[in-house]
Amino acid sequence: MAKKKAAEPTVETPAEETAPAEKITQRVAVQKALDEGNELPVDGVPYVKEKFGITLSNQAFSTIKSKITTAGKKAKSTAKAPVAVPAAARTTSPANGTIGVAGQVEAIKALCDKLGADQVITIAKLFTK
Repeated sequence: MAKKKAAEPTVETPAEETAPAEKITQRVAVQKALDEGNELPVDGVPYVKEKFGITLSNQAFSTIKSKITTAGKKAKSTAKAPVAVPAAARTTSPANGTIGVAGQVEAIKALCDKLGADQVITIAKLFTK
């Protein structure tokens, strides 16, 4: 079997233009279409075809767009600041079930911080005989 000759560049198509361009993925093409404001498939599919030569169906464009926007939302939602846990909720009771004096003092201090010393004193007087 004879080998095929390699096509030589002609004057109309110089060698620089026939070199393959960098391969672009469908996701990147859709992302660029979205960046240009082509949010709907009827706008985005022709844009991707014209700019990148990639043929997409409307459904494929919508699916890729959905994955792009969902990934952006997940990244934002995972960046939330941690919720501060009150000191009283962080203390754990010992294995025998009793808190001990230090734990009780911490609980009273947390109440004083939250309600104020006067309110804690008023509550404590309710327990006196």
